[in-house]
Amino acid sequence: MNNTLKQAGQYFKQALTQIYNLQEAAAITCQYFDMKWQIPKYELIINEKKQFSEKEMQAIATDLQRLMRYEPLQYVLGKSCFYGHEFCINPSVLIPRPETEELVALLIKEQSGRETPTVIDIGTGSGIIAISLKLAWPRSSVVALDCSAEALNVARRNALQLGADIKTVLADILQATPAQLPAVDIIVSNPPYIPLREQPNLAPNVTEYEPHKALFVPDNDPLLFYRRIAQLGLSILNEGGALYFETYEDYHNELRMLLADSGYRNIRLMADINGRARFVAAHFQV
Repeated sequence: MNNTLKQAGQYFKQALTQIYNLQEAAAITCQYFDMKWQIPKYELIINEKKQFSEKEMQAIATDLQRLMRYEPLQYVLGKSCFYGHEFCINPSVLIPRPETEELVALLIKEQSGRETPTVIDIGTGSGIIAISLKLAWPRSSVVALDCSAEALNVARRNALQLGADIKTVLADILQATPAQLPAVDIIVSNPPYIPLREQPNLAPNVTEYEPHKALFVPDNDPLLFYRRIAQLGLSILNEGGALYFETYEDYHNELRMLLADSGYRNIRLMADINGRARFVAAHFQV
């Protein structure tokens, strides 16, 4: 690999085309040099003068080797951008997805009338939803719950780094009782929802690196987490409270029926920016 910026960028992208298509390889290359070296895309293309030191070249080569083993860029960098903020990321938590940003934006838009909302984010992982909501609503009270101590360590680190005063709770939502949870105005969750049978169809950068516990549900009970959260919501949601889910499109209608049968009202199914069934919202009325 040559040590000028343009040559290094070209080599990096060409190497990645061995495992990704050209568009993906180019995108990863641009993101890598931007986030790791603060070099924007336009400079990566035209700068033939900037040179990397030998130490920098060794770091680039090491990172490229990791990427060539399908390790996600966010884990290589140890960070990811989400809703305008930079979060620490490691293999104990899922990599933030653009669709989840849409969920946060939807929730903020629809619930902006609440002056001091109380919120619980169930299955918080790195804390991206909980922290983004707290930063958007400084007067809110936000609880971030997860069953993984390692994930909550990441969430706490992110909250401290971004100045978000949230409360973290270590608990398994499948075992938790209403008495262990606060009364809230809003429940939001992006729980595990991919049926285990889909695992062979997923890319190796997902199945070999991201935490399976946060991804997969049993084939015979794909609504496991939604059902439990909906049940708890009947006890912990305040009158007029709202429930927001990110979902698996194959079970959108089943989830709508589950919520209706549980007594929720104003149930809405919404698509993401790509037109895929992705979000479900509902309200609780006594």
